[in-house]
Order: sequence, then C-alpha cells, then structure tokens
Amino acid sequence: MESIQVLVNSAAKAIPIRALESTHLNRIVRVPGIVVSAFRPQVKATELVVQCISCGIKKNIFVRAGFGGAEIPNYCDNPNPPKKCGPNSYRIVPELCKFIDIQLLKLQESPETVPTGEMPRPILLALERNLVERVVPGSRITATGTYATYKSASVKQVGAVSIRHPYLQAYGISMDTEGSGRSKYEFTSAEVEGFQKMANMPDIIELIVQSIAPAIYGHTDIKRVFSTTVWWLP
Repeated sequence: MESIQVLVNSAAKAIPIRALESTHLNRIVRVPGIVVSAFRPQVKATELVVQCISCGIKKNIFVRAGFGGAEIPNYCDNPNPPKKCGPNSYRIVPELCKFIDIQLLKLQESPETVPTGEMPRPILLALERNLVERVVPGSRITATGTYATYKSASVKQVGAVSIRHPYLQAYGISMDTEGSGRSKYEFTSAEVEGFQKMANMPDIIELIVQSIAPAIYGHTDIKRVFSTTVWWLP
C-alpha cells in the first residue's frame, strides 16, 4: 500500500499565539498568523534501519514525528549471536532508511492583532511531505496541528528538569483571504469595466509611462520598456 497523508481541517475557534499555554500541549489547535520566514526544505528519516557490526542482524526503528528523534539500543538484541556483540554495535544503514521532506516556518502574530505596546510573538511551524513549500513569507494562514515541545541542543541545562521550546506540528494549512489586513484578489465589475475602457484608449501606453514613478524626471524609454513588458491589458 502506498503511503498517504491525511490533511486535517477544523472549524474550531482559532487560538492566538500569545494565548497558547501548557494546557494546550499535545492537543490539536488552530493557530492564525503571518509567515515571516521559511527555512530551506530538508529531509527527515521516518524509519531507520540499523545493523549490528558484529553479528549482522538488522533492526527497524521508527522515528517520532516533528522534532522527535529515535533511540538506538545500546546492546544488540540477537538471542543467538555467533559471537558476543559489544556495546553500541548498531550502525545506521542509510540506503535502507525511509525519508520524507520537512520544512520549518516562522509564524508570527498578525500586526492588527498585537496589543498596543507589545511585540508580535512568533512560533515555529513544522511541515511535512505535501505541505512543504506550499506557502511563502508574507502569507496569512491558519495552521491546524499539535502543540508540542522540543529540547534545544544549543542550551546546556543542569538537572532533571529542562526548559523546552514550543512548536506546532502542522497537519493542515488554510489560507486566510478575509478580514482586516488581507489582500484583495478579485476585481469588482466596475473596475473590470474601467480596465476595458483603458485598454481601448489609443494613448494608453503613454498614460502608463507618465504614471510610473512620476517623481523621477526623465528615463522615459526605461519606463516605456517596463510598461510594455510587465503591464498587460485585455
């Protein structure tokens, strides 16, 4: 059976990033925001194949989703090895492992939702497989996923209690096209009629040239080339 990916969408009330608390951990939530940065897609193993270098036995180990990892046994579990296997005898066989695409996004509160005097708060968003490279910075989205945590390897902590960083393991993404701050993608019938009238004007090119950067004097030829190459009217 081929591997499939189920995309989750929900009608539940969206939770702002600054309202996420410890009570939301390991629960599916909907978080709105604006994408401010997108990291380059990478690959992540979903199933590791390890092999003992002493007896040659192979073992499959599944990798946890998101920022989760896998635990490789310290000792070989072969009940009848030809010879005694030492500690840490398992080695990863890369050509037998299974991988998927993964991408990290930085999701930030929309400017219009930030309280006066406060800075917008961000959160990391982990995307996998078909969700990779679906959105670009500047997109306003609502992500549905599990609110989870990961341990930063760059911060050294002493003791059994550790501080963990939150992130969202996304299972679905919907683009926000309504509300304040959203871009308008559809033209009204009056605007379409106005464009058609402009297209029938004999001096439309000169009118566009005069409208491009009117504060910059001259450079008429450059403006004319720009208007005829990137401006199109039906």
